[in-house]
Amino acid sequence: MRFAKRLLMGVGAAVLAGLLGVAIAPKAAHAVVAALVQVVNTPTSAIPTVLAPAASNIYISSCSGLYNGSTGNVCDFSAVPPGQTLVVTALTIWSESTPGADPQLAQLALQVYPLGPFWFAVPMGRQASSGTYDYYTGTLAGPIVIPSGTWPFSPGPECQVFLNGNSTAEYSSFQCTISGYFVPSS
Repeated sequence: MRFAKRLLMGVGAAVLAGLLGVAIAPKAAHAVVAALVQVVNTPTSAIPTVLAPAASNIYISSCSGLYNGSTGNVCDFSAVPPGQTLVVTALTIWSESTPGADPQLAQLALQVYPLGPFWFAVPMGRQASSGTYDYYTGTLAGPIVIPSGTWPFSPGPECQVFLNGNSTAEYSSFQCTISGYFVPSS
């Protein structure tokens, strides 16, 4: 018991001495702390930096489609310019369809020459419904890299939404938005 009491008194005295030192000589205490957390960027141990893309390199495109009594539809985003590679950071899909005719598959589709077709599934979550529509939303986070040079029949990335039944509501539709940035193709 005496040992524990003496130990606690010793630790308390050390803490009190440290606080008193900081109060009396704050510049010296600051120098000690700065020396402990100083980061040095040398050629042998370089710290990578990330630069935000220029405003002219930012890509945002939206497209929409009507179901028109069908079980799905496709819409095209803006094409990737020649000599550029698109880095997709996010894709969001919003869907409204006849109750019971809900999204079975939502995806980002790419036809990249000469590699072939690629699909990225977007998980869709049910939202509050009304008597006329079922609502779903989904988000896909990147990065997904899309090089220029898509197939001639597909001008750019596509948003595809397929339902598990026919959506017969008058204005049943979906809306897709993609965002990212361009980098020069290598």
